[in-house]
Amino acid sequence: MLTYRQLVVGPGTVTKLAEFYDGKTVNDVLGDIGMHMEILHAKWIEFNGIRYKPKGSVLVSVQEDVLFFVKVTYTFVRNDNIIWMYGLRLLSKVFNAHYHAWEVCESQPAVFVC
Repeated sequence: MLTYRQLVVGPGTVTKLAEFYDGKTVNDVLGDIGMHMEILHAKWIEFNGIRYKPKGSVLVSVQEDVLFFVKVTYTFVRNDNIIWMYGLRLLSKVFNAHYHAWEVCESQPAVFVC
């Protein structure tokens, strides 16, 4: 969760999770915020000069030398001060020195996180 004071929110539409085909899953991952609560479905958010948008990947944690990333599916804003990035959890496989990047794979079974 990010706070609004260091944040730029891109354009979006006010919607409810009930309007998404996977809204029930999203609601569960977000901590049961309610299927009919109005939230802004933003096209992107920018935090500390870094723009996050769907299909991008974000490092979310490191556990026992394994890096966990999230492939962002949705970015939501609630009440102008609560931000969620929801997406598919990815596991690091190996660091590719040529590209200076991690190779990742989807966790099995698929796990969605916020």
